[in-house]
Amino acid sequence: MVAQSVSRQPKYTDGGLLFVNSSHPDDVKKKGTQRSLRSHSMRCAFRGRPSRKRRPHAVTYALEKVYVIADTGICQHGDALQQIPIPKSLGLWPFPGEMHTRAQELIYFMNAESDYVFRPFRTVWFSMALTDATAFQLCMANAAMFMAQRKQPATFQYEKCSEVLEYYGKCLGQITKRLECRDDRTSDGVIVTILGLICHDIYVGLWARWATHIRGLHRIIQLRGGYKQINSSLALWASWYDALGSAAHDTCPQFPEYMCDFSPPFLPARTPLLGQTMCKLMEKDCVGMQHIISALDRIRYIAEVVNDHYREPEFWRREDDLSPLYMIGPVTHTLLSVPRVNSKADDHNPTELVREMARLAMLILLAALKRMYSFFLDEIEFTTLTAKFCSVLLIYRQNPLIYQHNDSMHRLQLWALLTVASLQPFADRTLHVTEIRRCMSYLDMRSATDAFQLSHEIVWIDIIGGTNTENGSLMNAINNATPPP
Repeated sequence: MVAQSVSRQPKYTDGGLLFVNSSHPDDVKKKGTQRSLRSHSMRCAFRGRPSRKRRPHAVTYALEKVYVIADTGICQHGDALQQIPIPKSLGLWPFPGEMHTRAQELIYFMNAESDYVFRPFRTVWFSMALTDATAFQLCMANAAMFMAQRKQPATFQYEKCSEVLEYYGKCLGQITKRLECRDDRTSDGVIVTILGLICHDIYVGLWARWATHIRGLHRIIQLRGGYKQINSSLALWASWYDALGSAAHDTCPQFPEYMCDFSPPFLPARTPLLGQTMCKLMEKDCVGMQHIISALDRIRYIAEVVNDHYREPEFWRREDDLSPLYMIGPVTHTLLSVPRVNSKADDHNPTELVREMARLAMLILLAALKRMYSFFLDEIEFTTLTAKFCSVLLIYRQNPLIYQHNDSMHRLQLWALLTVASLQPFADRTLHVTEIRRCMSYLDMRSATDAFQLSHEIVWIDIIGGTNTENGSLMNAINNATPPP
């Protein structure tokens, strides 16, 4: 926890004005400040309505604790899109078009909803939508969808929500015309709108439409001269939604690199056992193994950050915190770029199989982490990745002679098995347990406690993988299983 400096606190006057220190303009995005702005705008809008007088009541003010991650070294680029400050009255908002009564109602709903529903990057995306009239049509489609979901949580159907489809259709029609204009088709406004379409596709799970839009975005960025020629925030969002959507089906990313790569400010010290294991793995003549080792180091950095801070209030609910994009995005892109194993091949390279198990285990771990951050995805990602992992296990089960008597390989394999098994408490883990026991026998391990200890020395996220107590049923199954021949 880091105490907030007195000089950083927003200043209020008797006239109801709110001042933010010019040396810290980002203070306007703080949750308390945003809440005050929204409340004031609502009072202005409804001031003309008759209201009954309320009895005076005492108000107690207290300092609010602010929790931040002080050691991640993550910050936004200086040239990032500036968020548009929200004026006091709805009539003064810089809407890119005329606002009719229904549109105002949707905006009121979106602002009121933010007090009790968490949606990642709400303010960021709303600010971006205010920069372009076409993007704002999509913003209205999202608002209509969220309102319909709130009113009819049990019966809402996206394809039957006429208001959502009407706004979406207007957006699509406008962007189609703009793409035909040579001067406008590569503009920031077009890129912002297509990013919004991609985000919308991911939320509703329309993956064919997502693939079309992400390919189109790739083409537009190429026409601009590459990602270095566009705003760094736009490049970051393009890379994030590319990695997010590609991970859902374990496909190679559309963009050849993560366009806003972030090098961790530190890497956790390797234990002697882990250092020895990684050195041995690097000696393997296997395409992509170096990427696996690099990804494992990045996962260890993420694990240290999460393990240190996940107990803090609102750690998973910081609305405009972009740190997950910098932490999760690059390592996801790396893992999705590693060559896949052909499960239908007649001959299998043992090193490549272990590499594939580690790759899939890390992607499954990241999928669970994204779920904690409320990055809404349907279950297709977890289902796809776990099915592929099981197919690799079946190769081992059908061809036990392909096991290599190599401690470093068995350690990485055991870690992958325990990681995936711990994330499926309600699934049939018989196959996982059998292969865990096989790895343990090669490593001369007697108990599941020793196996979990090894996994913690490699990388373990407590809130996701669970403690030994939480994994009690899995440990009992491992200890009671008969070691394979």
